[in-house]
Amino acid sequence: MFSRFSGTLDENEYQQSMFLISRGIINPYTTAWGRPFIRDHGSFFIWLLAPLDWIPPVGLLLLFAGVLCVVAAEIIAFQWLAEVAEKHVKKFGDASHGLQLAIFMLLIIVCTPWTWWVISFDVHGELFAAPFIIAAARSFSKKQYKRGWFWVFCTLGIGAIVSTWIVGLGLSALIAALIDRRSRRTLLLTGAGLGLTGLAFLQGLSALGLDSGSNLNTLYGYLTVPAGGQIPRHLAPSKLLKSMLLHPPRVVQGLLNHLQDLYANLAPTGFIGALTPWTFGVPVTILVENNLVGSFRFSGPIFQSTPIYTFTAVGLGLILLRFTMRWSKRAITGLFSILLANTIIWSCIFVPHLEQQWVAVSQSQASVLQGLLHTIPESSEVIISQGEIARFSMRKYIYGSTNQYHWPIKSNDVWFIDTPGIGVEFTKYHDVTVAQRLAACPYATFVEFVDGIYVFHLHMPSGATELTLPKRNGEISAAFAAGPAGIPVMVGPVSNWTTQSTGASGYVVAKDYWDEFQGNYRAQVRLSNAGPVNVEVWDTNGSVLLARQQLVAWPQMHWVRLQFALTAVNPTGTAYRGWGPFTVKWKPEGKAGQNQLEVRVWSPGSENVVVNSIVLKAHTAR
Repeated sequence: MFSRFSGTLDENEYQQSMFLISRGIINPYTTAWGRPFIRDHGSFFIWLLAPLDWIPPVGLLLLFAGVLCVVAAEIIAFQWLAEVAEKHVKKFGDASHGLQLAIFMLLIIVCTPWTWWVISFDVHGELFAAPFIIAAARSFSKKQYKRGWFWVFCTLGIGAIVSTWIVGLGLSALIAALIDRRSRRTLLLTGAGLGLTGLAFLQGLSALGLDSGSNLNTLYGYLTVPAGGQIPRHLAPSKLLKSMLLHPPRVVQGLLNHLQDLYANLAPTGFIGALTPWTFGVPVTILVENNLVGSFRFSGPIFQSTPIYTFTAVGLGLILLRFTMRWSKRAITGLFSILLANTIIWSCIFVPHLEQQWVAVSQSQASVLQGLLHTIPESSEVIISQGEIARFSMRKYIYGSTNQYHWPIKSNDVWFIDTPGIGVEFTKYHDVTVAQRLAACPYATFVEFVDGIYVFHLHMPSGATELTLPKRNGEISAAFAAGPAGIPVMVGPVSNWTTQSTGASGYVVAKDYWDEFQGNYRAQVRLSNAGPVNVEVWDTNGSVLLARQQLVAWPQMHWVRLQFALTAVNPTGTAYRGWGPFTVKWKPEGKAGQNQLEVRVWSPGSENVVVNSIVLKAHTAR
């Protein structure tokens, strides 16, 4: 991930803050998000990590720290199981069963695919909180209350994003109180204290303006109003909780919309792992808060769900210990084999796709970015597509280019790196017109186009405070949409730039994307072709061919027009979904109700093809 520049906006936020703190800026401002870092989630722990940022290569430590925390959580989970297994072995005198269970649970913990999945996309506070929350649960389960509270306060140091986990821990304590009569009073007080602590911490940070990164109104605002109602601009945690309690049907419907992801998060550890008192509260709280988000943004197995996979593994082991100690060895082996096979099947389906899914920058593209990283001075301002932004975070001014067309200017020396279609872009960034508009900017000098990466150097006038690109005019220069069998020719005025065929068979022009609703459209392509070519329109949401026109040789520059209708909405996902019953439902790409269209020009090869521009617009039939 590090060497291939696969790090996005969240990693950039943590890395830029670490870099600035380690260089003496105690209150770092994360420019890509436009706020002081402490106001994001109140993540105090980053100040403890920052001194280690000097260890080269700068930026890699943050990734390793996240992985080490996840591994630490796995080790604590295994220790928890081993302690309980040892007690059962002493009670029942069957050491072979304890050893068999230990090996089985170790395999479950290591083989669960989502543990690998959460460390493969981005870096966020949930990874760092994972060992503290499971250490707290383990301590409370052993009635080590002082130690448990110590781990609770360590967890809260990660910030507001994990405060609800403490509420979940309180729920576990209340459930344990129903079972444990001897410690009922203490557990009831502990549960109430944990719940109040988590809610008070969340409400307090929100009141102080230190939780602006949670975007409660955007994620959960729909739960506070009737269907179709106006979502509030600001939403306090207390108001959200009140609305959920007063309108439970909205909560139930929100969860029903995410049944597939609720299933997928629990399936690799055998479903039942959340059914013990101390492994219930935290996973259920996380599942509810992630799957109540209006979209599928957080419901899949990514870093927001990190503790689920260790807690449910512990719960599975505890249940098996309780109910199988008196079973025959053959029955135990059979059950363990079935459960382990389920976990391994999930892993075999998803783990091989880790690199394909989360490292979406080729080695040659990474080499280009590495050269730019060394070329661009640290004092310069950099604007770059969010899929590769993290490695460029070691500077004071860094901005993401995704879905924006204006940026603040803090330095007269600005570099713009545009990578449409490259990297992990959960906000779907394919807009090739950014580079086209930059080429027309009077302050921008086109530096190079290499392997899908456009580089511009902007010398901003003195006193400039903002860079604003003109609006898209509906026409794309073919030079910014070269396909596998095309090469851009960027000579002279931008209006004369073209893409020419390489002589190979394939698409000369592709990768020009348009987000459109259902309706009638007309595509127009200006080209010259010394041999036969095909002009095509594709709906990339499902790879559906919408229109095709076969052309004979026409060596003069001319316009080709295709009329077509977009009749269906087919949202597509941003990640590998799996197979059969082993599937995940990911956040759909693009805007609601829109399909991604693409205009392509295909050549059989050998004959020269030159494409100048592409237009796609709504068309009303007469």
